[in-house]
Amino acid sequence: MNCKTFMRKLPEFIENSMMHDMSEAMKRHMSDCNSCKTRFDEERAIDLAFNMALDIEGVSFNSCRADIMKNINKKKYSKNPLNKIRHGIKKFQIQIVSTAAIFLMTMVAAPYIMDRYEMKNSPRSNNQVSKAEQENLALAKDTSIMTEKTISDEALKENVRDNSNKTMAKDVKALSLLDKTNDIYVPEFTRVDLELKEDLEFATDWTESPDKNLKVAIEGRGPDAIEEGVGKLVFVNNDTSKMWKLSLANNETKQFTPMKVSWFDNENLLVIFGYGQGRVTLGGDVILLNAHTGKAVNIYWEYSLDKKKQVAEASRNNEKIDLRVILYDDMVNNYKEEFRSIDFSELYNDSKNENKLQQMEGSKMVGGSFSSNEKLANNINSDLVVENIELLVSSVNDKNYESMASIFSEELLKEDDYLHLAQIQNMYLVRIINVSNSSREDGLTSTYYVETIMDMKEESNLYKSGTNYLSICVKKDLEGKLTITDIARLPQNQN
Repeated sequence: MNCKTFMRKLPEFIENSMMHDMSEAMKRHMSDCNSCKTRFDEERAIDLAFNMALDIEGVSFNSCRADIMKNINKKKYSKNPLNKIRHGIKKFQIQIVSTAAIFLMTMVAAPYIMDRYEMKNSPRSNNQVSKAEQENLALAKDTSIMTEKTISDEALKENVRDNSNKTMAKDVKALSLLDKTNDIYVPEFTRVDLELKEDLEFATDWTESPDKNLKVAIEGRGPDAIEEGVGKLVFVNNDTSKMWKLSLANNETKQFTPMKVSWFDNENLLVIFGYGQGRVTLGGDVILLNAHTGKAVNIYWEYSLDKKKQVAEASRNNEKIDLRVILYDDMVNNYKEEFRSIDFSELYNDSKNENKLQQMEGSKMVGGSFSSNEKLANNINSDLVVENIELLVSSVNDKNYESMASIFSEELLKEDDYLHLAQIQNMYLVRIINVSNSSREDGLTSTYYVETIMDMKEESNLYKSGTNYLSICVKKDLEGKLTITDIARLPQNQN
């Protein structure tokens, strides 16, 4: 921690409103820096003086000085004339809006009032209307009737057009997940190979993968990854002695940074991404990241749209992912912590074969010809789910749309998702992960993260050539038959 960060965090430290790890970092810095220790003592003395001055028996004032400073209207007392103008407008905004509304109503009503006044004072009465004018009125009436009929005909045609465009409307509805997730941040990376140098500066300690083959560190955020700034993920392959880094590419306005890392398996990490500059956060989103390719998917995307929930830590615990979540109240300054778990059990894993996409190029895959190297399902229901998704893949590759439609629910067939799947030339199944939550589900519907590699005839917002992470919902009816009720593409980058 440097002195600048210490001074910025000092008010929170005095008020005892920061995370434990940050508090410990502040204490360590004070033990090494006499200047910051002196400043802390001075600020602490001022805080005690405030509390003593406002000490009333039976009444407790917390963080009084911080609240006073926070509630001072700096724009009101600013010397900047623009700030004074803005403050004046805000102060008298009701009077300004009311005056503008009255003026606008007067301008709109003035022509109508003038017309009425001229008609009332006209020398001719309604009984003195000329024959030519009567004919004009009759013609106008006939025209009005014809216009109404035309409008009615056009409305009928429009209704026909709406019915004929039903398929298009269904396709739009099929992309509803994309509409909901446009604002969800998914990092994109550039990979740069480095010369081997394991002694990194201003970085965290190395964290090794379960098989000890890879290790990762966050560079640029200090030893605890809590310093302000945007960090980089640095990797080392212990077997080949190769070293590379993944730097954020789509980060000019967001200023996101990796904050915490833990290994999901031997190639993929769970990374917490939050704001590293400006509005520094304690947590963020959970990203599943491939260490080699930089492929990333937001696995906790449903909560990304709620700015009051941030994940501070994520780690794999057998067939679950344990989360430490920060929940802010309406004031945004205060928060509490909760511990949650996501079911994340692998049913199918064929990721041991490398370079699948390169193998697909120039060769036609035959449906059902790729069998799994490793099936992790132990119960009948999981096996049926895997078989159902394998049937989907083979149907796509065989262009057997009848077989594909047979495993879709009637509702899903109405969404015409099979038309999007028809754009897939070749599809390879890599991984199936069960993310159903038994405590919230009815027991008949399950959700799965499905990793596939696709070779697209025509790319769309739904599917791209290369790796695609899908959310597939499977429902079991009373007879035990499984049907796919929904397919959606999870928020992910294009690496």
